[in-house]
Amino acid sequence: MKRAMPSQTASISSGMSNANAAMTLYLLRTRKTAGYRGCRPGCNACRIGALAAEQWNGEPRRPGHMTVAPPPSPAAAPPPAGFRDLLTPELIGWRVAGKGGFRWMPPGVLESFGGPGLFWYANETFDDFILDVSWRTLHPDDNSGVFLRCPPLQDTPALAIAQGYEVQIDDRGFDPKTRCTGSALHLTGAVYRLAPAAAGLSHPVGEWNRFVITACAQTISVVLNGAPAARLEHGDRARSGHVALQCHHEGSAVQFRHVAIKPL
Repeated sequence: MKRAMPSQTASISSGMSNANAAMTLYLLRTRKTAGYRGCRPGCNACRIGALAAEQWNGEPRRPGHMTVAPPPSPAAAPPPAGFRDLLTPELIGWRVAGKGGFRWMPPGVLESFGGPGLFWYANETFDDFILDVSWRTLHPDDNSGVFLRCPPLQDTPALAIAQGYEVQIDDRGFDPKTRCTGSALHLTGAVYRLAPAAAGLSHPVGEWNRFVITACAQTISVVLNGAPAARLEHGDRARSGHVALQCHHEGSAVQFRHVAIKPL
C-alpha cells in the first residue's frame, strides 16, 4: 500500500520550484557559478546546483585516488511490468536532508556528491513493496545506500538512520567503529548492521549492479545481481515510510539509473 503525501514537494531539494530546477540544470551545463548567490539567501536548491556545477568539470573528481573511467551508459531498460520508476527527469518529489546531494550526469544517470545526507522521495510512503535499483560505483572506496521505510526528514538524515533500514553499498565492508574492512554487516547488500551480506556478489568498479529489495511485513530481503545477498527477519523498525538514496561523503560518487517500485 502506498500513501500519497502533500503535493507541494520540490524537485531535487526541499523548497525547490520548477524555476529553480531549471536554474540547477543550467548551472550544471554551463558551470557559471562565480558570484552566484541563488534566488534567495539560504536557498538549499541553489546551493545544491552551485555545488554540483563547481565540482563537475568532466575530469576525475578525486586526484590521487584510483578512478575508473565509466564506460558509455546505455539507457537503462524500462522497469519490469507493474513497476514505476521514481527517478523522473524533473526529480519531482525528491528532497535533500543533510549535506551533499545528487546531480544528473550524461547520459541520464544520477550521481551522488558530498555528504553525509539523504535524497529522499517525499511524495509517498510505502508499506510492503519490491524495489528494483540499478547502480554502480566509480571508485573502490565509494559508499552509498538505499534507505527503506524512512520517516519524513528535515535537515538531517538522523531519523532515517535510527528508524529506517539501509541496504548498504560499500564493497570494502568498512566498519566505522573498528576502522576495519571486511565486515559482512557493512558490506554491499547487507541490511546495514542488522543482516550480513554474502561476499563477492558485486560487479567490478565501473560496472552496473542490480538490487531487488523486498520489504514484506517485518522481513527485508536483498538480491544482488540475481543472487541472494541478505535477509532480515523479525525487524523491529517502521512498517511504512519513504525511500531514500545516500550521499555518504565528499569524493564518493555512486550512480543510479533507475529506482523502480512495485507496491505489494
